[in-house]
Amino acid sequence: MARSELGPHCVVWGGIGAILSQVLFTNLFGATKFQASAIGLLLGISIYWILEQVRWEIIRALLTYRDWMYDQKSSRTKAWGMLLSLLMPKKNKLFALQEYLPKYPLPRLEDTCKRTLSMVKPLVHEKEYAAIEESIDELKQNEGPKLQKILEERYKTEENWLSELWDKYVYLAGRSPIPVASNFCLLGDLKFKQHTPVSHQLSQAANHIRYAMEYKERVETGTLRNMMIQNIVPICCHRYNYVCSTTRIPQEDVDDLKTFRGTKHIVVFCKGSMYRLDMYSIDVAGNESLLTPREIQSKLEDIVKDASKRKAAAGTSQIVNPSIFTTTDRTRWAKIRKSMLKDEENATSLNVVETSAFCVALDNDEEPKRIWITFYN
Repeated sequence: MARSELGPHCVVWGGIGAILSQVLFTNLFGATKFQASAIGLLLGISIYWILEQVRWEIIRALLTYRDWMYDQKSSRTKAWGMLLSLLMPKKNKLFALQEYLPKYPLPRLEDTCKRTLSMVKPLVHEKEYAAIEESIDELKQNEGPKLQKILEERYKTEENWLSELWDKYVYLAGRSPIPVASNFCLLGDLKFKQHTPVSHQLSQAANHIRYAMEYKERVETGTLRNMMIQNIVPICCHRYNYVCSTTRIPQEDVDDLKTFRGTKHIVVFCKGSMYRLDMYSIDVAGNESLLTPREIQSKLEDIVKDASKRKAAAGTSQIVNPSIFTTTDRTRWAKIRKSMLKDEENATSLNVVETSAFCVALDNDEEPKRIWITFYN
């Protein structure tokens, strides 16, 4: 938590209380030095705890102010910024400030309808707009108030009234193929001729894999710094939980989103084959440590050699792995996956892919060679 940064101050307050109590309680009430010190220590810690509670409640209240986004130069915004920067800890770990962030706002039904019409108007003809306007009026008179009430109840009970609905009905319910129609996360197209001094595909890949794993560790342990705007305003970092080790499992109606925290392997795609690569080694003392870039590169070289042999052995036949099925619609892929799971070896292989931290594809085309790292399986 962010409060832990101020922990040493608690000891200071306790010490100050103990010193003052020795003077006051010993002289006024005849208490022994030990009794006065104990009372002072408890008093100092109590005062510190109360001040901390007040401080964080003030921060919570300040973070509900939204005009800083629209009226940055006003005196009110400047005073707000000065007070918030004074109270906000200078170092905040990831997720440390989540509980103090304001809830995602729920607009009134009237505002939602007005904004919808203003957004649609430039995009349609007058006749179409009139029909949409009529539909909006019907919504306000009939289903709208009931639906608004449901959202208001969600607003009271949920941290974010929208996120679960968005994930489930807008994203996971989509039936389009992910590679074609979904904006999945990846670390891009690295053309090595443009990256100096290292231009070797596998050494580049090894470095990126190593630092991606370090980043994953920092997210899972919460040691990554919390995102802040101008080092003052914290941003919600909940979605960091889904950066790595997260898989969208195909289902016939609505997909499942699963996260496997603490996973210690990745999957490497090379020349049509898939390989599991464990990212940790254990020394003679039993201590576990993340592989170095050089160790990762050595393992990648072994993978490329083996993939080349498999490719040569296959000859003109094409090696096909299950990733090809992600290019079809989600319902069809769900049925194929269900059929594949009946085979024990297929089930094991799918589990390795779906629980991996992320996937790495080593492009084997002509120069310039590329790496594709997908954090979202």
